[in-house]
Amino acid sequence: MSDRSRGRGQTKNNPLSDGSDSDRQRGTMAFQYMLMYQNSREEEIEVTDQEGRLLNRTITVIDPEIKQEVQDMLEKEFTKKNITSHMTWISECLMHRDMMTVFVMESNNSARDIDVAILKALLKANKHLDMVQLKLALAWNRIDVARSELFTEDKKWDARRLENVMLIALQENRVDFVKLFLEHGVHLRDFLTIKRLLHLYNTIPTNNLLYTLLEKEKRDESCDYFSLLDVADVILELMGDFFKPFYHRDEILCNIVTEKYMTDHPDNSDPFITTNTGPNGSHTLIRPKTSKSTHRDKEATYQFPEPVRELFIFSILLLRREMAILLWEEGKEPIAGALMAQKLLQGMKQKTEDTELQEKISSLEEYFSKTAVGLLNECYLAEETRAQMLLVRELTNWGESTVLQMAVQADNKYFISHSCCQTLLNNIWMGRLSLDNGIFRILFCVVLPPFLFLLIKYRTEEKLKMHENRIKGEKQKRMDSYNADVQQYGDTDPNNVELNSIHSEEELGLPNDKGYVAFGEPDKKQDSDNVYDFDFRRGGRKLSWWQKIAFFFNAPLVTFIYNCISYIAFLSLFSFILLTNFYPSISNAEIVLIIWVFTLFVEEIRQVVGDESSNWALKWANYIHDPWNVVDVITITLFIIGITLRFINNADCFEWARIVLALDLMLFFFRILHIFSVQKHLGPKLVMIGRMMIDLISFVVILAVFIMAYGLASQAILYPNAKLEPQLIQDVLRKAYWQMYGELFLEEIEGQIDCSSDSMFYSNGTLPRCVANNWVVPILLGFYIMVTNILLFNLLIAMFSYTFNKIQEKTDEYWKFQTYFIVREYYNRPPIIPPLILIAHVYLFVRYIARNCCNACQVAGTGFKMKFEGFEEKQLVLWENMLSDDYIRQQKSQEMESVPNQVKETKKQLDDLTSQIEGAAETGSDPALGTGIKISTELEQRLNYMEKQMEVTFSALEWLVKMTAEKNGISPPKLENLKEKKLQVEEQKHQRSLEEKEKMQKLFVEQIKLNVKSRTNPYPTKDGSVISRCNVPDDKVPWTVSFDEYKPTEFTAPEVLEEPYWADPNLLAYQPQKRPRLNFNNYDTVYRISRKSYIREYKITEDLFPRNPIGRTGMIGRGRLGRWGPNHSADPVVTRWAKNDQGQHLLNEDGKPILEFASIQRQDSGAYALPGGMLDPGQPVHKALQAEFREEALGSLVEGQSAQRTAIENKLARLFGKGVEVYRGYVDDSRNTDNAWLETLAVNYHDEDGTIIDHFKLRAGDTVQTASWQQCSSSVELHASHIQILQKVTEIHQAAF
Repeated sequence: MSDRSRGRGQTKNNPLSDGSDSDRQRGTMAFQYMLMYQNSREEEIEVTDQEGRLLNRTITVIDPEIKQEVQDMLEKEFTKKNITSHMTWISECLMHRDMMTVFVMESNNSARDIDVAILKALLKANKHLDMVQLKLALAWNRIDVARSELFTEDKKWDARRLENVMLIALQENRVDFVKLFLEHGVHLRDFLTIKRLLHLYNTIPTNNLLYTLLEKEKRDESCDYFSLLDVADVILELMGDFFKPFYHRDEILCNIVTEKYMTDHPDNSDPFITTNTGPNGSHTLIRPKTSKSTHRDKEATYQFPEPVRELFIFSILLLRREMAILLWEEGKEPIAGALMAQKLLQGMKQKTEDTELQEKISSLEEYFSKTAVGLLNECYLAEETRAQMLLVRELTNWGESTVLQMAVQADNKYFISHSCCQTLLNNIWMGRLSLDNGIFRILFCVVLPPFLFLLIKYRTEEKLKMHENRIKGEKQKRMDSYNADVQQYGDTDPNNVELNSIHSEEELGLPNDKGYVAFGEPDKKQDSDNVYDFDFRRGGRKLSWWQKIAFFFNAPLVTFIYNCISYIAFLSLFSFILLTNFYPSISNAEIVLIIWVFTLFVEEIRQVVGDESSNWALKWANYIHDPWNVVDVITITLFIIGITLRFINNADCFEWARIVLALDLMLFFFRILHIFSVQKHLGPKLVMIGRMMIDLISFVVILAVFIMAYGLASQAILYPNAKLEPQLIQDVLRKAYWQMYGELFLEEIEGQIDCSSDSMFYSNGTLPRCVANNWVVPILLGFYIMVTNILLFNLLIAMFSYTFNKIQEKTDEYWKFQTYFIVREYYNRPPIIPPLILIAHVYLFVRYIARNCCNACQVAGTGFKMKFEGFEEKQLVLWENMLSDDYIRQQKSQEMESVPNQVKETKKQLDDLTSQIEGAAETGSDPALGTGIKISTELEQRLNYMEKQMEVTFSALEWLVKMTAEKNGISPPKLENLKEKKLQVEEQKHQRSLEEKEKMQKLFVEQIKLNVKSRTNPYPTKDGSVISRCNVPDDKVPWTVSFDEYKPTEFTAPEVLEEPYWADPNLLAYQPQKRPRLNFNNYDTVYRISRKSYIREYKITEDLFPRNPIGRTGMIGRGRLGRWGPNHSADPVVTRWAKNDQGQHLLNEDGKPILEFASIQRQDSGAYALPGGMLDPGQPVHKALQAEFREEALGSLVEGQSAQRTAIENKLARLFGKGVEVYRGYVDDSRNTDNAWLETLAVNYHDEDGTIIDHFKLRAGDTVQTASWQQCSSSVELHASHIQILQKVTEIHQAAF
């Protein structure tokens, strides 16, 4: 017997997508759907499953009147030729009522809720596929639906299952979903693999700024993908050379092959892990076998140390604000993260010229800038010392930089001007000296160093004294407690008390034999006597005399003072030489000056070499970035030129040397302005001068245009045809420039008395040349003076005023920001002053050689960068994260309590409430569907009562009118009789019912003629793959109609191509002349099947293929059908009379008896249908009819050797002995093609007296879901053409339908 499941397929239609329909027709079609949906109902029926258990299932029942109304509308809107297709589509869709959602667009809240309605409809269609539902909610970005429908308290999600959708959420920037997945257990360390991170960077939009940056920094142009090294190069380009990207420092990430990871591996995210599929479909992971750990194994098990950081950087580079903020809140070391984000955004803003994009970047940059300052303030208020540790701690996770360094590179003046940063800078500026030392005390000791032993205080000794006072206080407190105990309990030995209650001196932090105090020192390494090192964490200690000297002279403040004194001495010497002692013969003072400048030159070289950049080009670029370094380069260069000219034995060269050195001295004097940066009032003024210089340059460009214009015009008018020589250029510019300042040259312009127009005299300088015109140029001069002196100079003043006011408002920030560079410079500068600084340079050079060759003289840290390790680092990070969480909570609380947010929330609540009220008013009971008010039973009873009362009132009113008319002798008016009207309505209803039956019969015939279901898209494949037919309009179905554009899709299912016993050979695989000849239109003795059609003899094409006798279907091949040509099936229609509990026949409203038929529920589509199936080779039709009913409707009842089985078989023999043929012919089925189609023989087996199958309990077979008895009715929706077959059965028995 054939397997019924091989012939099943689900039909999916979309009648609204018909390209021939107009917008009005689509609207009408949608209205018809809604109308039938509203007026259809679901009824429960009892069914039997494969194990014989009774189950309740729902079926869709449609009101016949509404069905007729919809049919009339279809005829009016689509003409009669399309009525069959559309009516069939609507009926089939209503078979899956549970998968339908109707939404009224005219409702007030439709614009807002339509997406929710569509999404919920899709979720309803996939109610058993939770991952599909989650992906739908993710695609629609409806976090509210996901939280309410999917992530409920009674449903637990496996974190591993959420990883793939987590990746999609990150790609699509679904912030709320990422937060939701993190809340439900997604662990980023397990989630973020190398492949996933590469996938994220390689799926960014091509129009994104990051994509452009990656293309520029791409290392391997032949590779189609971006590598992590490309990402690192972009980060390095945006951050600067001070930052060392993690991907550059990690050995594994530096050596990965990107192509291996970007190859699709569906089973796992590891390209080095393969899978082995077992016989039961299970998958086993296979890792490469090796005896020792290899680089590939390390890649396979690699986990990012800080996955949140990687995703945070990814979000920043893609300018995703909400995602970046979420990941920043989830990460560690928030201050460093915020500053890195600010620096990255600054770099990206410089890489684009899009104004709108720059504004977006600036907004996000401002957020992270303010957040970093806010977090620093939170930490500083909590604990000052730890906050300073945060500023200088070396951040391994953030490019081995520091918070302070990133803030400076990001130009975050508010951050640097914060009290925490300024306190740190003050501590570094003072070195080991106490902050209580006044400037005059330090200056006095600078002049007279021996007094430092008496006047200077040191921070370490102050800490020691404070700690001793604390210990004394502890001792006194304990002694007071002892005395109180003595008074209360009597005499006690005080020595014992002290031994038990007082710790050792070392435990309490008193100085030990080495002079150190134990408290506040996290590491023994910090007790070194390196005077170049500064650590504000150091505890108290006793200082020796030489340590006091070293600490005093190594303080950056003292170094600064001595350098100022040295520089003043240098300028005095230089001035003395140029003014009084600059002769051709060199003097001792000049030799000292040359050596002095040489030491300054070496110091500049030290600054370049000491830069932290990785290569010389970047070192030089960073050096030139400081304007004062540019001044240093110019001054030293001019000095070298001047000295070189000075040693050339030539009087002119010597004179030029004097001029060059004089100019050089002027620049050296300008250099002294740098010293003023330390002063709070003068420092900002230097910033103003620098900004105003920029304004002046732009102003000079404009001014030069007017100078050139006026100078050329006036020269050409006054002295035409002048000789081309350098003096001409000077004459053009000289007058025009100086006239701006009031030197008008009026005598020369208006004409001199002693002058000549003869070129012989004025060319040799005997007499000045006379002007050619003396009245035009004065007029031009008037306009020129007015424009330059009044307009342009006032413009320059306005520009300067704007710059001044702009900086004046932030004077404190600018000065504090400049302080950092001064402190940094003199912290790194050797304490020995020029020209003796050369000794320090020799020492530093030797130390540099030792470090690079012998790894000696390594310094653990400096005042601007300290390395923390172990427990101390963990405690510091944990402390920062805790304060960060508190700060974030405070900010969110303030935002929630803000007036704008409260107004917004109130408005949202009012809108929701209004929409619910409006929805209830519009829809009555279901606001989501908008399907109209449903009348309850109680309301229906009240309406019936009112109708009866109106009839009584009408009768009384009619009597009153009649009596009044007779009394007045006039004829009474004729009133409409309500009873007659009601009878007329009922009669019309009955007539329409008869017409509906007639039309349904026509509809059945019309449906077959048009191959309606045989043209449905997509084709119902077994594996769910989408195969689309060629579109065939209704009027192009017949073969007699020409259709030149017809290009049918070729498809034969894989299970058919395997050629099982029920399938023919694949003729398409053969050449036309070699194809096997099948005996079409006859009985095929080779395959033992009949290839005759029930309809008529079908045609054979030129390629020897049978042609569908009805018409085109849009597909060639066999699809899922096994036979070429007709595929014969058998459909037994087993019926009985419906009876009540008393055994009486049930009648409908018209008094006709009601039939019940045996139905089954298909496994593929869930639709109800008649039992039936394909004929096997050599199987007679009547045997197939009986076998199909046994297999599908009786199931296991007819198996075994029990007495029950024997009784059932005997009854079935009686039943099948009196069958009546109902239908023989073509079946309009969704599996049909141009070359293969279904034909069936339907036979009715009826138990008239109920003695055979009245007490049968149907049981579902293996190939169906359920089996049940159902009443024959036109409102029942059945598969394919089964409803028409059922109608013929009711006509035979004159039963209700």
